[in-house]
Amino acid sequence: MSYLTTMVSQQEMDFFTKEERLTPVANFKMFDCTSKSTGFSKWGSALSKLLIIHKDEPKFTEIKQNYEKGYYNSAIDDYFRPSRSVLKEEQQVFMNGEMAAIDNRRINEKHHQDFEEETGEKDATLA
Repeated sequence: MSYLTTMVSQQEMDFFTKEERLTPVANFKMFDCTSKSTGFSKWGSALSKLLIIHKDEPKFTEIKQNYEKGYYNSAIDDYFRPSRSVLKEEQQVFMNGEMAAIDNRRINEKHHQDFEEETGEKDATLA
């Protein structure tokens, strides 16, 4: 776990010293992380820095070991997995857009048909 290249704010450091739940997900929620890579970079950088500063603090070592053993993986995956309602909403927006495009094509086709019937000519916009 080598994250020391990322800048760590005092607020991110305080999370580890003041919060009771020191899991990555608790950190992601507190700092409103929407990107898994950014969230891990910030969380890992803060933890790495604290492990250097507080070498004898067992809770920081335990957090690192739990992470390395994969104890947080399921919760992390759940946190960054889009909820069903978000997926359903995105699907609905897509479907609405597709239906609107189909409706527009039908309206245009009807317009061109009406023009041809009224004038007996092909609509120039179709050429």
